[in-house]
Amino acid sequence: MGSILGILQLISILMILLIEFKMKSILIFLWGALLILFGIPHFLEVITLSSGYTIETLNSASLFVIIFNVLYIVTRLSITNYTGTKAFENDHKIKIDNEKLAQLIFFTFISSVLLLYLSNIIFFGKIFGVSWGEYININREIGLLNPFKISLYLFFATAGVGLIYYKTSKLMYFLVLGIILMYSLTTGNRVTILPLLVSSIYPFLYNEKLKSSSIFSLAIFGVITVYVVYFLRLIRIYGGFGNMIESRTLSELNSEVMFMLLSGDGELSLKNAFYFFIQNNNNFPNFLEGHTYLRILLMPIPTSLTLGLKPPDFTISMGSAYISDYSNNSYSMHPTFFGDLYGNFGMVGVITSILFVVIFTFVNKRVRNLKRSNEILYFPTFVLLSTVLVIIGRGSVYNGVFYFAIGLSILIVLNSATKIKLKR
Repeated sequence: MGSILGILQLISILMILLIEFKMKSILIFLWGALLILFGIPHFLEVITLSSGYTIETLNSASLFVIIFNVLYIVTRLSITNYTGTKAFENDHKIKIDNEKLAQLIFFTFISSVLLLYLSNIIFFGKIFGVSWGEYININREIGLLNPFKISLYLFFATAGVGLIYYKTSKLMYFLVLGIILMYSLTTGNRVTILPLLVSSIYPFLYNEKLKSSSIFSLAIFGVITVYVVYFLRLIRIYGGFGNMIESRTLSELNSEVMFMLLSGDGELSLKNAFYFFIQNNNNFPNFLEGHTYLRILLMPIPTSLTLGLKPPDFTISMGSAYISDYSNNSYSMHPTFFGDLYGNFGMVGVITSILFVVIFTFVNKRVRNLKRSNEILYFPTFVLLSTVLVIIGRGSVYNGVFYFAIGLSILIVLNSATKIKLKR
C-alpha cells in the first residue's frame, strides 16, 4: 500500500508539471522544485524507509500530497476550460524599445553587486572569503538600513536583466550570468543562484515544443541544479569560497557533494521535517494556527502596529519544534511547501489547493499580460517570480512572498522613473 501511494503522489506531481509545461506556465518552477525536493525523495523514502519514520507516517504524507494535487488538477483544468486560457506563446523575439529602462535595470543590478562588495570591505575588510556565520552575525547587529539586505533585494529584483539582452547581445547575457555566479559564490547564499538557473532555462523552455528530448534535457538540467545547490552549500561548511578552495581539491569537493546527495542530506532531507510534524500530530506551539498566511496578510503592517495580531515567524516555530528547543530564535526550518502547509493547517490544508490555483492562475495571467505591454519589465519580473516560486516550493513561503513584494516594488519604481520628464 505504501509503495502504491508513493508512486501515486509522484505521478500526480508529474501530471501537474506536464500540464503547466504544456501551458507554458511560470508555475513549472514551483512544481519542478516540489518534484526535486519532495516527489522523488519521498518515493525513494517509501521504498527504502531510510529515515526511520513509520510507514504510516509516510502514507499520511503521500495522501496529503495526492489529495492536494488532485484538487489542484481538477481546479486548474476547470478554470482553464472556463476562461479559454491558451498556452503562452513566446518566441523571445525581443526588441529593446525602452533602452532607458533596460539601462536603469542593468545599472541597479550592478549597483546591488557593488554594494555587497563595498559592504564586505567596510564590515569585514575583504571582498571574498567572508563566512556565512559572519554574514549572519552582522545582519543581527545592523538595523533597518542593512546594506547586505538592500543589496539582496536589489539583486533579486534585477537579476533577470540578462534575458533582456539574450537575442540582441549574447555578451551581455553571459556577463550577467557570470556576475550572478560570482555573487552567489561570494555570499554562499544558495537561493541567489536561482536567477542564473531560471535565466538559463528560459530560452529553452519557451522556444521548444514538448517532445521527449525536451523532457530529457529538463531532467538533466534539474540534476545539474541540485548539484550546484549542494556545491554552494559547501561554501557555508568551509566558511567561505576562498577557504573551501584552499582546503580542498575539486575532486575532494565533488566527492563531498556526491556523499551529501547519496545520503539524502541537505535540501533533499527537508521532507523529514514534514514527516516529523505528521508523526507528532502537529503537537507543537504555534502550529495549526495558519501563522504563515496570517503573517503574509499583515505583511505591509509593522509588527509593533498590529496589536499582537501578527504572529511570530512560523519557520522559526517549525525550527524550534524540529530541534526541540523552544528558546530558539534563529534556527528556521523549511519543510517544503507541503510541510509548511501541513504545519499551518494539518490535513485540512489540502482544501487550500483550490485557493492556490485561483491565486496562481491570476498571477500567471498578469505576468503574461506584462509580456505584451512592457517586454523590458517582463523579463526581470519573470525571473524574480520564478525564483520566488522555487523558494516557496522549498517551504519558505513567507520569505518568498516578501522577496516578491519588495522586488516588484523596486521594478515598479524603476519603470516609473523612466517616465518622469524633467522640466528645463
